[in-house]
Amino acid sequence: MATSRPRLALGPRVERELREETGVVLRARRLLGVYDRPAQGSLHHLYNIVFWCVVEGGVLTRTAEAPDLGYFVRDILPPLVHHHDKAIADAFAMWHDGWQGPAFDP
Repeated sequence: MATSRPRLALGPRVERELREETGVVLRARRLLGVYDRPAQGSLHHLYNIVFWCVVEGGVLTRTAEAPDLGYFVRDILPPLVHHHDKAIADAFAMWHDGWQGPAFDP
């Protein structure tokens, strides 16, 4: 999860976080969606801000924050955390079906 750093825009922040967690150098190209999910046991909400990224280099590497990594096709996904289902479906729709988003989950 990326945290706020002064003077660092959201795109570069996402790119840095993904590089640190996966070893892959990515460029955030566009906003895919903003997804709302209530925090368990809290009155607050957590917002997942999801970007469409392009791989520019690096090597996919397991880390403590991402111990199981891979590239997957739409019909053969590993078990996922339920609250990511919509964002993942939207990403595949954009890639395969030309969906233009961004999505907003109020």
